[in-house]
Amino acid sequence: MKERNRSLDLYFLGSKLIAISFFIIALYFKQAYGLDKDYAYSIMFFLIAYLVANIILILRLPEGRYAKKKILRIIDYFVVIYLALLSLNLYGLIPIGFLLGLYVVYYFREISLLLLFIIFLLLIKAILLHQFTREEIVLGILYLLGSAFISSKLNLLWVIQLKNTLLTKYRNELKRKDVIIGELSKKISIFEEILKFLELLSRKKHLEDLPNFLKGVLKAEVVYLQKADKPIKVNFNREEFIVTKVGNIIFIIKPKEKYLLNDERYKEKIKTLITILKPYIESFLANSK
Repeated sequence: MKERNRSLDLYFLGSKLIAISFFIIALYFKQAYGLDKDYAYSIMFFLIAYLVANIILILRLPEGRYAKKKILRIIDYFVVIYLALLSLNLYGLIPIGFLLGLYVVYYFREISLLLLFIIFLLLIKAILLHQFTREEIVLGILYLLGSAFISSKLNLLWVIQLKNTLLTKYRNELKRKDVIIGELSKKISIFEEILKFLELLSRKKHLEDLPNFLKGVLKAEVVYLQKADKPIKVNFNREEFIVTKVGNIIFIIKPKEKYLLNDERYKEKIKTLITILKPYIESFLANSK
């Protein structure tokens, strides 16, 4: 993370270096600001001193702090406004585009307001002061708008937002499948237990003790079986018993452990077991008339 923060600091410093370098070139070779030599030297000295101050700060501040330093951003905004006031042609506006592009990703609202203010200044310079030709002011405004828009990386933000939406969708789908897998795993474990019960039951030659067999495998105190079309003849407290109906069979059981009364897995195991043993239970009930 420190390497990333240092890279961000160097990116901001490098962008300012490019903007100041272009300003100096435009100042001396393209007469972009209309300054006399003494004043031009003083402005150049100030910008170089400001760049040196940035270098000192980047060396002294912790990684990542330089890029987020508010006072430096405000000074850069004033530099941008000052360059807009001095500019006499399109070359003078190019450093402004560099600085706008530097901050627009993180401070889109601030840069949007600053850009509107600069365009307002340029229109005044073109319309009232006649410092720009019609073609230059159109190209200049398009350049500034284009620089800010392209540097805003809205295309990347849209891609990231789309990726995040898809990632959230896939995560939700994965959670849903995890729930399904959990339910299936629970049912598989229940079936594995029931298979063991069936193996034990298959070794018995007679079914007269089926209720006792069910007591043992279900850890129950009481097991009662009857057909659903007949009235229940036994009295029991429903708060202490689990009553399960599968087809035409009613299964009443009192587990030894009270916590099993509210155990959904235990109830699911009972229902699955009764469903699988239904032919045996029907045979048992028919023979016990």
